[in-house]
Amino acid sequence: MRRMRNGLMAAIAAATCAGCAAGEAQNAPVPYKLGMFQEQTCSFPGLVVDDALVVDLSRAGVNAPATLQELIGGWDAAMADRLGRLAGEARRRAPEFAYQRSQVRILPPLPDPDAILMAARNYEEHANEMAQAGRTSGTTSVIDEKVLAGIPGLWNRHPGDRRGNP
Repeated sequence: MRRMRNGLMAAIAAATCAGCAAGEAQNAPVPYKLGMFQEQTCSFPGLVVDDALVVDLSRAGVNAPATLQELIGGWDAAMADRLGRLAGEARRRAPEFAYQRSQVRILPPLPDPDAILMAARNYEEHANEMAQAGRTSGTTSVIDEKVLAGIPGLWNRHPGDRRGNP
């Protein structure tokens, strides 16, 4: 009887641990990307899950502003949490306000950026292509001094700096 009870307890413990692992996996953060999209005549900020599904943030009930620039400008932990949860839910079941990526037009994420600094060099694959073509990547000495002066301290990082990437 004791052996049977111990076996039953072991089986329950194993099932509980398996359930916990499944729950943790289900609640694990889902990576996503943000962008601007157009569907027919309507443009909207969108959340992209698995490079295939675009969730219209203007209809998702997450209090997202109308542009990606405004979303980034007002970014906070609460918005990060809301979008993380939305990405997980969308991966499990696509909401009715989601589109396949092929159904929408991809728009520039920031239509009027203030400055673009070494943008092509930011992409390793493109940098490798440029190196194979015999072109070298630029250095910070090539950046216009007026641009550098307009963004004081942007590129300076110190241990413990909690700012996001520029």
